[in-house]
Amino acid sequence: MENNNALQIGYFFPTAIGVCNNLLSFDELEKLQQVCKNLKETVSNSVNTHWLSGAQSPFNTINTYNIINDANFNNLNLCVNNKVTEFALHHSDSGNYFCENAWLNVYGENEYQEPHIHCAPYVYSAVFYVNASDEAGLFVVQSPFNHTQIEENHISPNMLNETKRWWKPQSNMLIIFKSTLNHYTTPNHGSRTSIAFNYKCYFGNDGTIQAPQPDII
Repeated sequence: MENNNALQIGYFFPTAIGVCNNLLSFDELEKLQQVCKNLKETVSNSVNTHWLSGAQSPFNTINTYNIINDANFNNLNLCVNNKVTEFALHHSDSGNYFCENAWLNVYGENEYQEPHIHCAPYVYSAVFYVNASDEAGLFVVQSPFNHTQIEENHISPNMLNETKRWWKPQSNMLIIFKSTLNHYTTPNHGSRTSIAFNYKCYFGNDGTIQAPQPDII
């Protein structure tokens, strides 16, 4: 006889994270590493006095230099754009997204980034590792859900009780995620250089999607 009172389990709100290794060719990556090194020496550091990490925040150019307007990064920007579009399509999202800003992050010893989100109007964000040694800190994404389950009661970790997921950065690795996800880095103890990207959708006065005109640097 069929059991009519069997418990039916459905999964309705999964959270996707996209990871791509070896995004660029070796030669392209090597050139970018030198470009980033030069930028670190010539561009002003963006001061983040409001961060809890304070003086241990990494060097970054979020308010001083927009990388999407630098021709040296054209191929990287194109590659990241393609992967973000692919990531959006996995969400049945056919919107045309454009990177509005991208910035350099260079981590020194013990430097880290506290948990934060990239606020609206951004929909997707990404981080590309230009360089990351074995001692580089972890990249961590927190669950978007409030977990009330007591951890001591966990028999084993699974997709329903995990509160965070982490990745060990590697050179030439790209990570894509929803901008509203809390994410952070653990203290760095090696070499770690990354580029962060924010994507949003642009609409013209007629309601059609339009690309913005880039700023000139």
